[in-house]
Amino acid sequence: MVSKIKVDEIESSQSGGSVAHNSPMTFKGYTTSQINALSGMSAGDTVYDSDLGTIKVYNGSAWNAMSTNTFIFTVEYLAVAGGGGAGSTSNNSGRGSGGGGGGGFLTASDLSLQPSITYTVSVGSGGGGGASGGFNEGTVGNPTTMTGGGATQISVNGGGYGGGQSDAGGNGGSGGGGGDLSGANGGGDGTTLQGNDGGGGANVGSGGGAGGGGGAGGAGSNGSGTTGGSGGAGIASSLSGSVVTYSAGGIGGNSTGSPSSGTNGATNTGTGGGGLGGVTNQNGGNGGSGIMVLKFSDSYTAAIGSGLVTSTSTSAGYTTLVCLEGAGTVTFS
Repeated sequence: MVSKIKVDEIESSQSGGSVAHNSPMTFKGYTTSQINALSGMSAGDTVYDSDLGTIKVYNGSAWNAMSTNTFIFTVEYLAVAGGGGAGSTSNNSGRGSGGGGGGGFLTASDLSLQPSITYTVSVGSGGGGGASGGFNEGTVGNPTTMTGGGATQISVNGGGYGGGQSDAGGNGGSGGGGGDLSGANGGGDGTTLQGNDGGGGANVGSGGGAGGGGGAGGAGSNGSGTTGGSGGAGIASSLSGSVVTYSAGGIGGNSTGSPSSGTNGATNTGTGGGGLGGVTNQNGGNGGSGIMVLKFSDSYTAAIGSGLVTSTSTSAGYTTLVCLEGAGTVTFS
């Protein structure tokens, strides 16, 4: 049996004829880095890029891919950042504190990821409420992100903080509500495509309501007279497998003792913390933590690194990976 034939040229046996290949033609495979390190090439040299899953041809000066990356797959995702913390008040002040803004909210069905690339996911925690004993601002919620493949794949901003008696709300995914004396323009700014602005305070001095934090589905309301503004609406999603409303804004406090304690945003919803009534000496409400949900074909699997708390379910040809807490790596194969 002949195992190898070496010739300088093959011609067809007749004019206009063709040469048939009865077996697949295989090119020498290299990684992208190995291809870039090759030397002594001539125009027309052809190799297979094993990182990108495509043929590359050398044109005399550079390697050129014959297609885009053939290993890329599409992911549907939901990303919610941590909600902002509400401001605090002081005993018998008569001035409500602002509600925290909802964490930034993004969802899409066209995220392109690649197997064998290590991605780092970080789920944002909620911002803390302002400390008791004075008119203190809350803190901004933490962002939720995915990075890898040399780029930021997903990024949403934490919710803005709620203001104390005279403080404007902080900027964020959705803006925080302003304290009573911040005035109607005292709400923080939301981030375009992630959330809405917070409401401002009633600005009536001793005896005014604060602004509500903005939400993903609507702006926070201004305080009006002695009444605090409502928080902006959130947005419902069922991508995790259950219908949940995410990124709602926290309420602004009234001039009276209502609410008597700060309302904490629910875990994994990105809800802003609730403000306090103006006769209460307690902490403002904490913002709720965020979440990231990734839904992809079950022909791929995900290996999770330490530090990231997740849950996984598979149904109807898709795997849903829910990232609940912390930061760690995700590698698909």
